Amino acid sequence: MRRGYFITLEGIDGCGKSSAAKLLCEHLRAAGRTVVLTKEPGAGRLGGRLRQMLLTDGSLQLEARTEALLFAADRAAHVQEIIAPALEAGHIVLCDRYTDSTLSYQGGGRGLDEAFLRRLNAFASCGVGPDLTFFLDLPLTIARQRQGRSPDRLEREDREFFSRIQAAYRRLAAEEPARIRTIDAAPALKQVVAAMLACLPADLLENNHGC
Repeated sequence: MRRGYFITLEGIDGCGKSSAAKLLCEHLRAAGRTVVLTKEPGAGRLGGRLRQMLLTDGSLQLEARTEALLFAADRAAHVQEIIAPALEAGHIVLCDRYTDSTLSYQGGGRGLDEAFLRRLNAFASCGVGPDLTFFLDLPLTIARQRQGRSPDRLEREDREFFSRIQAAYRRLAAEEPARIRTIDAAPALKQVVAAMLACLPADLLENNHGC
């Protein structure tokens, strides 16, 4: 089958990924593309239950390895139920967080071995990787100011935790510049999405209703 195009958005909490993903999705749909907008954790039948365990259940004290394995379980179900079928159908998949979050949060933030996390990512994703990743880079102080809701379990971690995550994201972006495009997330949302649109292959934005 013809394969679609897989785009992921990454960055620390508060960088504006979710809002940018929604607006980017609108632009792509206006160009006639079929877009599957999804997220991690929490997509699919299993994802909602795992999201509650990972983010909203404050009574759980998850050890770092347990946390990583739960995220991997969420990803395995996500790929099987949503991502792979959409790509096989030739659609664009736009995903808020994916494998780079594991390397940055559980690797950089929690200090787990990166080689192990890469193997875990490959196992959980069945080798399905993004064609393009947008890393929304935003200073920690601004990201904290922009969080307008009650923080979840991960968002309640200290500044040093997020400093390590930010450093991990920046290193990954430097190592894979062809795939990971760093976007300054400080400007207004429309400017951020305009910068993302400028990075997309031209044929994705052509007004083509045959996809």
